[in-house]
Amino acid sequence: MAISERVPRTQPTDRNPVPDVTSIASHVAGVVDNLQRDRQGIENPFEVCRRADMAMVATLQLIESVLPDSVREQVQSLISIHDTVYQAATPSTEHQEQEYHL
Repeated sequence: MAISERVPRTQPTDRNPVPDVTSIASHVAGVVDNLQRDRQGIENPFEVCRRADMAMVATLQLIESVLPDSVREQVQSLISIHDTVYQAATPSTEHQEQEYHL
């Protein structure tokens, strides 16, 4: 899951309630199952690591809404640092298109 594929973070509202412990646990279990299947089905270890990395960030975004404010701020900082580093490490679309046409 690439950064651009993630659902943007929103504040909880009536339409987007704060997840409860059961729904968080269910979501995390699904993420773990998906990553275990990926690990078995994908031969490229870097791709599996990339997917695990994106899953961890997405999970942090899910649980940050139930964390105390001071912890939430730190989680948001981690996500921001990750996004910045990920964008810097990802070749630009133009560069990828040039490689594809070579």
